[in-house]
This record gives sequence, C-alpha cells and structure tokens, in this order.
Amino acid sequence: MLSCRPPTPNLRITHGIPVKLVVPVSPPAAPVFLTELQSQDVPDGYPVSFDCVVIGKPPPSVRWFKDGKLLEENDHYMINEDQEGCHQLIITTALPSDMGVYRCMAENTSGIATTKAELRVDSEYRTYNIDCPRVYWFKDGHPLRSSDRILLLDKRDIHSLEVLEVKREDTGEYSAYISNAAGTAYSSARLLVLGRGIPVFYLG
Repeated sequence: MLSCRPPTPNLRITHGIPVKLVVPVSPPAAPVFLTELQSQDVPDGYPVSFDCVVIGKPPPSVRWFKDGKLLEENDHYMINEDQEGCHQLIITTALPSDMGVYRCMAENTSGIATTKAELRVDSEYRTYNIDCPRVYWFKDGHPLRSSDRILLLDKRDIHSLEVLEVKREDTGEYSAYISNAAGTAYSSARLLVLGRGIPVFYLG
C-alpha cells in the first residue's frame, strides 16, 4: 500500500527586535514679537494701521489696547490676523481723540509678551486729498501681502489684485477696503477655483 504526503515546507522563524519610535516634540514657548509696533504721526482724518508679528507655542491669543482699555472691532477699528502670526489694527479714520498709546498683548500658556507704540494725530493739517487713498486687501478676513503669486498693483487710479498660477486653495472671499480723509469704501467678490486654466483673478 502506497501513501503520499505533501512535502513539508521549510519553515524559517525570524525573531523580531522590538523598536521604540521616538518622535521629537518641541517644548512650549512663550510669545516673542518678531516685529514690534512703530509710533506714527498722521493727519487728522486719515487711516492708520499698526502691524506686528508674534510667534509662540501654542500660538498665542492677541488683544489690542488703547491707553490700557481693551479695544473691540467695530466701524472705527478693524482687527486682522493670519496664520503666520501677523496681526494688524486699522483705525479707519484717525481723529484727535485717537491719540494715545496702543499696545498689543500676546498670551499663551507659557507666558505673555507686549509691544506698544504711540499715535499722534495732527489736526492743524487736516486735508481731504481724495487722490491718495489707502487700500487694504483681505482674503477670508485675513490681510493679504505681496508675494511671488499675489500681486497688489496700483496703477494711476486703478487698484487691483492678481493671483498667478491659481490653485484650489485660493478659493475664498476677496475684499478691498479703501479709505482716505473724505470717506471709506468696501467691495468684495468670491473666487471659486474649479480646476486649472484660469491664470489670473482680478478684483479692482
């Protein structure tokens, strides 16, 4: 009587060595201002902005003060920030009552940092030069700055924003805030990127 058995496969057992994976985690850091507020002199009736850049871990929360009093956003004050730590306070129309010391306070769980500057408003040279407006550009409420792809243009009386090599992440609400001593104006439009093929977005 014959019987057949399948061949026994060669078994090779490898004993694994346990590996402990260590991911470095940067420690918390107190806020540090990379750029601080600068004191300014402006004519009565003109807009003015205070700008600063602060970093920290976790990202600090920021508050603005005038002469020790907390400021809140309204028609007179615009408060903006972006994901890179840039913070901005815009006074839409500077008046003599706006003179004082402005302070930006950044705070997180590791500490507090402040920067301050003085605003002086010259009421003797009040002028209504409507030919020199100041234009502020925003995307989804965050201030825009010129870069390799973002062009903020000013040619004669035409102010425009151009976005080169449009990407899907450029989708959003774009707005322009224009102000001079004679008044203010605001305009916005939404950009929806469906795909490639639109090289420039224009708002002006």
